[in-house]
This record gives sequence, C-alpha cells and structure tokens, in this order.
Amino acid sequence: MSKCVYCHEKKGKRNCPALEGTICSLCCGTHRKKTIQCPEGCPFLAQAAKEEIATHDSLTRVTDKLDRFMLTTKAVQTEMAKVAFLGDARDPEEWEAGPCHDYCFLGRVDENGERLVDIFLRERGAELRPDELAALKALQNAWFSLFEVQEVKRDEGLDLRSLISNEAVFVRERLATHQIVKHDILLGWVVLLGDHSEITGGCALVPRVHGEQVLDIMHDVLMQDEGPRQLLTLGKNQKMILPAFQALRAAYRNVRLPRFTNTDGHKLVFSTAGYDVLDEAAVHEGLDSHPSVRQQEENEEETVYGWRDAEAREGFGGQPISLGTITIKKGHLFLETNSRERLERGKVLLAELLGGAAKHIGDGFKDGNKMAADHMAENAGLEEFEDDDDPMDDDGIPPEEKSEFISEFFQDHLKRWVDMKIPDLGGRTPREAVKTNDGRLRVLEMLKDQENDVLRHPYSPQVDFTEVYLTLGLKR
Repeated sequence: MSKCVYCHEKKGKRNCPALEGTICSLCCGTHRKKTIQCPEGCPFLAQAAKEEIATHDSLTRVTDKLDRFMLTTKAVQTEMAKVAFLGDARDPEEWEAGPCHDYCFLGRVDENGERLVDIFLRERGAELRPDELAALKALQNAWFSLFEVQEVKRDEGLDLRSLISNEAVFVRERLATHQIVKHDILLGWVVLLGDHSEITGGCALVPRVHGEQVLDIMHDVLMQDEGPRQLLTLGKNQKMILPAFQALRAAYRNVRLPRFTNTDGHKLVFSTAGYDVLDEAAVHEGLDSHPSVRQQEENEEETVYGWRDAEAREGFGGQPISLGTITIKKGHLFLETNSRERLERGKVLLAELLGGAAKHIGDGFKDGNKMAADHMAENAGLEEFEDDDDPMDDDGIPPEEKSEFISEFFQDHLKRWVDMKIPDLGGRTPREAVKTNDGRLRVLEMLKDQENDVLRHPYSPQVDFTEVYLTLGLKR
C-alpha cells in the first residue's frame, strides 16, 4: 500500500480526487477544504458533512462532557456561578435546580468575558468528535428568552413564541408535551441544532400571573444596554439572564394566592345536598311549579334542572345568574351549588317545593379555594398552600361528576364574563374594552390566562372558548 500523498508518512487508504492519489484519514480530516481543494463530488466530503451535523445524541454527549469539565477542572468557577445565581439561598428550590445548572455554563460571564461553555470549547474542542463540536457550538449560541406556548403537539413538540422578539420556533420534545399546556410560559434556552430545535433542561415554567413581571425586567435590561434594536436578536444579551430568574424567584417568594368567591361574595365551596326520592312524580311537579327552576336536560338516566336567580343583576348582561343545578337520577336527587350559603338557600327552597316527596340524607363539600390554591402552588413550585381554615374532607363525588360540574361553572362564568365590569380593564367590560387596541390586547391576555387555568385544572373541565372569541370579535 502506497504512502499518503500529503504527509508521505502514513499509509494512504482513501482515494483523493483533488490530489490524484491516496491519502491517510488523518490528513483527509484535518486538511479537507482548507489546504486541499476538495471537489463537491468527493464521497468522503459528503460523509464528513453528515458527521458534522449536531443531533440530539451529540448534544447529550457533549453536555455530559461539559458537566464533568464543570465539576472537576472548573469546580471553582462553577461554584462561583451557583453563588451568583442563588444569592443567599445556597440550596435551590425544586424549580431552580435546572436553571441554576444551565446558568453555570451558559449564563455567568467571567472577568475575561467568557462563559464556561466558551472555555470548554477553547480548551477541549479539539478532542471532540465533529458532531459533538457542532452540538457544542449550537449550545454556545443557545437562544435565551421568555417563551409562550402556542400549541402542544403530543409526543412531537411545542410551538413557541418569544415574548421578547416575537419570533416563533418549533422545539422537538416528547415528555414535556404531557406536562405543558397551551399558553404556558417558559423561561430558558432553546438550542438550534442541525435539523431541529430543542429546549435545554434548564427551562423554568413561569406561572402566567408572574409572566408580565419577568418580561418587564428583561425589557428594561435590554433597553438600557442595547436599545430597541436589541429586541430583534436571538436573545444573545447575557445581562438579562440573571435579572430574569431573580424576578421569577422574587415573584415566587411574594406570591399571594387569590381568594375565590362567587357572584354573591361567598367563599367558593363546591357543595352538594343529597336526597332520596320517595315520589318522583311529585318531585317533578314541585320543581316545574317554580319560576326560577327550569328543566335543562332529560334522558333515560337523569333529569337536570337549572336553578337561577329570580331577578336580573347589573353587570351580568341583564340576565339572571345561575345559582345551582338539581339532578334526579336513579331514585336520588342532588342539589349542587358553589357555596355553602347557596346550598342552604336551595335546601329551604326544595323543602317548600317537595315536602315529603324527597328525604334529605346528607351534604358534601369541597373547598374551591383549597383546590385552586393547591393547584396554583404546585404550578408555582411551592409547597402545598396552607389555609387558615380547616381543610375540607373528601366529598365522595366521582371525579367525572366534579369535572362536569366545574365545566358548567366555567362555561357559565365565561358567558357572563364578557359583560362584567373588570377593575383591570378600568371598570369596563371586555365587550367595551375590545373597542380599543390596548383593550383588545389586554382582553386577549385575560382569555389566555383563563384558558391556561382550565387546561391546568386538576379535574380537566371541558370548556369551549370559541363562542367568547367570536362574541368579542377576536382571533384565537
């Protein structure tokens, strides 16, 4: 076998069309398209191009190598980055672990203007495989921003939109599509690989209630540092990373979970009164006799009545509001309301209408504030919310019935919401607010908040937002 026509030392194993002879693999890999003018048709050039594309696997491998580099060779710098990220709180909260890890190599800039990912590339880049080197460079240029989820494609990925630059990107992801819902907000990095994009493990889920606070901080930093034009770049400004996470941490620590009430100002408690039906014909006759009780649905299994207020209320479209539902099913009657006070009021009404046709057997309650607070606290990465009131016992109502009840509650609220006077809209109703550009944007954000809350609700209520968008003349 002849020697390499380039170095004249190693054995030539590859036919080089540029040098018209055999070349060793080392010289081929080192000098191709640099000192050797390779023709486009060279099979070794085509193979090398494939090997140099960053993939999910090469990103995983190079991230593992970067982790070892951080924990051994650069342990001191890594610890300094952790201190910068966590401040006085040396032990991160659960939500902070991923962002803190990624900040150590993508966020903190040392006195020489380098991050650990830059140092790793400079010191160890020559030891990496071509696809690992490509992945490291992609990681080095990761896009940091505050992203809103536009669509979730189960087991495929997420359509994201940067709230900083308004640019859109699809990230390939499987596991997160079972945990993230539409209109969620993510703070972190997106890596643009060869044929797709991915989010890093350091992305944090930002409760929508805190999204505006984080976004304002990021905008302030960008405007002070680079001016308006910086907003159109792919998040290369390192100075906004730490303030963004600090704003999120402050929001978590200062969170005040809201107290939910119904339209009468009563504490939200999903309440049910159960009855044995002794004379079904008399029960129907009694319910049909009252003007505020109307039959809504009847099938082979059940009959459902709606119970509404006798008088229309200002701020609710001039319509009576729903006070509860009455369901007759398999020899039983269930009165369902969203407060204890309304349940007691309904029980008095049923006693007048039904007399001895039905016998009360018991009540069940579920604290709506407790359910919502625990749910919101979980989303915010907090411990379970501690209420001053005693927690309610389980009411024994099947989850599917709770979901149906909550779905009706949300759907009814949504219909009335368009004509409710809302303080955040300056006392205007959504129907009035959409007549101005600023009002339309604010109403859109409110609808996103509500849809996101519904999608994250523990009982998975089914609520259709199409009608309210059409009513307000908005596009989803």
